[in-house]
Amino acid sequence: DNPKRGNLDVREAMHHIAEYSHMPGPHDDEEKWADLYKDSVFYDDVNGGKLLDKSLVIQARKLEMQFFKKMGVCKKVPRAEIKRMKGKLVSTRWVDTDKGHRGKPNYRSRLVGREMKRDKRMDLFSATPPLETLKMLVAECAKCQSGREPKRI
Repeated sequence: DNPKRGNLDVREAMHHIAEYSHMPGPHDDEEKWADLYKDSVFYDDVNGGKLLDKSLVIQARKLEMQFFKKMGVCKKVPRAEIKRMKGKLVSTRWVDTDKGHRGKPNYRSRLVGREMKRDKRMDLFSATPPLETLKMLVAECAKCQSGREPKRI
């Protein structure tokens, strides 16, 4: 039997992904990299928005795309095929940053997916608890350590 996810037949989807995997992506050659970013300016998305060196950002993005290809993270599929299979197009964006210091740049670029959560299940939501909650838990744990059998939380 074919495993299903929603309206998507997984084996059928894998066949179509393999069928289109030979298609060139937007980052497959040097000319496309240069054309894609010729009028672009890059800013640090993590550390205050400082201006980043274009050539180093492009180099970091190339490295990320090489990793994607090596690990088989994704395959290019035509939009019409996504609609036909009733799939969802996931938008992406680049997050660029310089993790270096003292004049030694260490550029990192990550391609991140957006709008991944498709339902409103609260049991899948993982917010960071308030600091006061952590303080209360640590205090409670410390208070219970003085007896013959320390308690764990």
